[in-house]
Amino acid sequence: MKNILFILMLALGSTFVACSDSNDDGGYDPNTAETPYKPLPGRKVASLKTTNTIDGRDYWWEHKFTYDASGRIMEIKSEMQHYEARAGDYVLCKIYSDAFYYYRGNELEVAYNLKRTYPNDLSIKNSTDSGTDRGLFNSAGVLVRFYSADFEYSGTSLRGAYFDGGIKYNVSRDNSGNVTGYVRENENNGEKDDCSGKYGYSRIRNKSNFDFSGYFGYWGVETGIYANRLPYYASYQLAAFGMLGAISSYLPLSVKDENGNEYGTWELDSRDCPVLYTAPDGRRTEITYID
Repeated sequence: MKNILFILMLALGSTFVACSDSNDDGGYDPNTAETPYKPLPGRKVASLKTTNTIDGRDYWWEHKFTYDASGRIMEIKSEMQHYEARAGDYVLCKIYSDAFYYYRGNELEVAYNLKRTYPNDLSIKNSTDSGTDRGLFNSAGVLVRFYSADFEYSGTSLRGAYFDGGIKYNVSRDNSGNVTGYVRENENNGEKDDCSGKYGYSRIRNKSNFDFSGYFGYWGVETGIYANRLPYYASYQLAAFGMLGAISSYLPLSVKDENGNEYGTWELDSRDCPVLYTAPDGRRTEITYID
């Protein structure tokens, strides 16, 4: 897990490129907007905060959610702290982002604004970025196209994603429909990253409106979206809110070990909804709810 996080942190240090030139909402009213997409049932998550300590450095990712009158995700406000590797050392970086969801019939727009600051190192320039990524829902309310990807389903269960440039993802599930991993393949050179069957699940049913396996990155496909390419650091979420179809029914655990054992613990509140997940490496995710 430490190696995975280290790679993600290095990747985050690269410069982002805006996907479009305008975030003007054009008089959009979220409370009257219509779309075939329907929000997930269940208790609405108000916030998530994931924390981890690596070699004495504290990393955290906090996301706060706002919903429209139909219960659809409307805005995500995020604050994140990580450390970038620079010249053999690590430099503290603070990241702030806002993401706004616009439902325009079959079309989805997600506009984001992102700011990166370096409070302890004035030699590194702070940066900002903004853009709008767009997609298309089918009549069943799942995304068949988003950014540069086409999505393939069996019914409403996501099976694969095909990105411009020859990158393909195949999603694997268990008999209960939980997403257990993915295979990423570059069709141009044959390179393959096989993470199928990598992730395990508890026997605790998820009673929230949020798919935690999507948030943890177990689906893989969202890492192909430029502004959303890293789990935890993502500016916005799609699978976590059911936009990529059927979600995992149970609460996920960590990566399986070589013997197929699955680890991690969930704490539930009096309504049997998750309020804390602790991974074997000490990573913690705290959850709060609207009510």
